[in-house]
Amino acid sequence: MTWSTGLNVPVELGGKRGARLRAASADVASANSDYDDALRQSRAAAAGAFIDSLGSREILQSKQKSLGEFDRIVKVNEERQRVGDIGEIELTQSRVDRDQFRAAVITAQADVISADLALGQQLGEPEKLSSQLPLPLGRLEIPNRTFNVEELVAAAFQQRADVISKTRALKAAELRIALARTNLIPDVSLGGVYAHTGVGTGGFAQPADSTLSFGLSVNLPASRLHNQGEVEAARATHTQAELQLRSVQLRVEAEVRDAYSRYQASVQRLELYRGGMLKDADRVLEARLYAYQRGGATLLEVIDAERTSADVYLSYSQALVDHAHALVALEQAAGIWDVSF
Repeated sequence: MTWSTGLNVPVELGGKRGARLRAASADVASANSDYDDALRQSRAAAAGAFIDSLGSREILQSKQKSLGEFDRIVKVNEERQRVGDIGEIELTQSRVDRDQFRAAVITAQADVISADLALGQQLGEPEKLSSQLPLPLGRLEIPNRTFNVEELVAAAFQQRADVISKTRALKAAELRIALARTNLIPDVSLGGVYAHTGVGTGGFAQPADSTLSFGLSVNLPASRLHNQGEVEAARATHTQAELQLRSVQLRVEAEVRDAYSRYQASVQRLELYRGGMLKDADRVLEARLYAYQRGGATLLEVIDAERTSADVYLSYSQALVDHAHALVALEQAAGIWDVSF
């Protein structure tokens, strides 16, 4: 009886295992950056929903203020009609204008609920939508910020997750080239065989015999021709990664500069209202109403002044919302985050 057992151990040369680990680690790092970029976008979406919820309340307050001014006009007309200064038509006209604006207030109240529902969706808790909706705590009256656009672009290149992802992908491509080159190095295999032959029987009996042999094998050089294609493929992937990184950097820079321009415009627009437009609208309305109570202005002039005041306050509320959105968009584009409402 003869039996044998053997062991063959491949030995990789040139640090192939380490090269594979480094390339795989770079791939994982790139994937993690993609996850971080998804979080960046999710954070901006949540901030946008929060701003819309605050903004809907700001707009509602503006419309309620204007409705109060229309109520004042109606009360003045009721008193003037009682003493005979005006007729029933003037009083009816002021009531129509007030009730028309009251409808706008009702719509604004519904907009608040819609914005709260959208904010609740960001929480990812379905029970919040059917019980107690989340109430935003904050204010849109935030100070204007000063930024340097070149610093923002530099920050985006260093901190934005999508840029980091492509940078890491380029690094992974470089490591893949190194791995492909390492794979060109032939591997060796070490082997050993133990064989045993038992005692023979019959006329040709032989004594028991045991042998132990070792061997060394090397890949044929022809394998280098096959693996050369792996090197070329890795180089092509590296070139593609370089182009993708440059494309992302160009897109990111354009986003930062565009967001910066829009934020500057939102600041300038907001300053128009804070610079005196709100006070001027109030002063004109008060003057018109004062003159109307004494017969020095027409009802049409008073209503026109009130509508102008309502439009100014509503535009100011929208400007606050736009300013907050522009700030979030700018910081999202730059890859920074220190927004507080």
